[in-house]
Amino acid sequence: MSSVRPQAQLAARYRRLLFVYPNAYRRDRGEEIVGTLLDMAPADRRRPTAREAVNLVTHGMRARLGRPASRWVVVWALAAAVICGLFAAAGGTRVAWALADRDEPESIINSFWSDGVNGVALTIFDGEPLRQGHITNLVVNDAANASRSYPAPAPQEQILATTRERLSAAGWTVRPSTPDTGARIVAERGDVILELLAETPDGPAGTYLVMAVTRTTPWTVYPAGLVAGLLGALVGWLVLGWASRRTEHRHLALRMATSLLFGVTLVMWWLPAAWQFAGRIEHHATERHLRWHPMWEWVGWPIFTLFFYAGAMTALLALTLAAIPHRHRAAEVATS
Repeated sequence: MSSVRPQAQLAARYRRLLFVYPNAYRRDRGEEIVGTLLDMAPADRRRPTAREAVNLVTHGMRARLGRPASRWVVVWALAAAVICGLFAAAGGTRVAWALADRDEPESIINSFWSDGVNGVALTIFDGEPLRQGHITNLVVNDAANASRSYPAPAPQEQILATTRERLSAAGWTVRPSTPDTGARIVAERGDVILELLAETPDGPAGTYLVMAVTRTTPWTVYPAGLVAGLLGALVGWLVLGWASRRTEHRHLALRMATSLLFGVTLVMWWLPAAWQFAGRIEHHATERHLRWHPMWEWVGWPIFTLFFYAGAMTALLALTLAAIPHRHRAAEVATS
């Protein structure tokens, strides 16, 4: 009796691992696989070994793709899984950003004033002194930049000194100036980062401030991106595998049509993402940043969202073709 119970527990755990395989594969070969594994296992073993578990999962995920003689289907599945994972991670981080607490725009406007220096507005936005509505527009989308010159500027040193005093009085932590920062002021309060650059170009415009308002990355962004990315990659692999199995024994024209549509989808998704990823790497390597750009910018959102939607449409068309009932399969279901 003591030797039967461990074998039963082990068999049940093997069967749970077999859920990685497609239903038809489990139905045809599931018991054979479990029986073989039980014959090879010691009588007192209660759990699959790590090697057995990894082996079952990897072979099961490969079986999800069908076409056992094809290597290209694995390449396609990897490409689909990675890009779907990146898109899902970008969406997950965007949601986490939206749900995170933020410093209210009203508290930022208190750091500036309408009279400024020598009776002139220190910061001008859309031709008028910076006001509440402008700050709301700046921070609502996580980060923005605004730069305007004012008509009667004060000297650059006076602007910088006055700005530091006003920021400190409003509760901002102003970072010390360094030789490489020059006329740049960086201040933090809560989850908001304020960066000001005083520039004095040649010409009558005089000194003006370039202001950037950003937020520090909330800690929830990282687990949200990781979980969403893993789920997206899994869904991408499973969906492409389902379509691959559905069209494996279909008419050549249908197989070619679905392959072409999926190919267009991957091109429409991968090219902008790869372009933006390379651009972000170069951007961060050549310019100093207080934090990394958000994940959705690395995959081409919102600049290349049109490509994303176009790829989604071709993917939907390919899945629709794959979902067309197969006459031979319908006959098998009717006679079973």
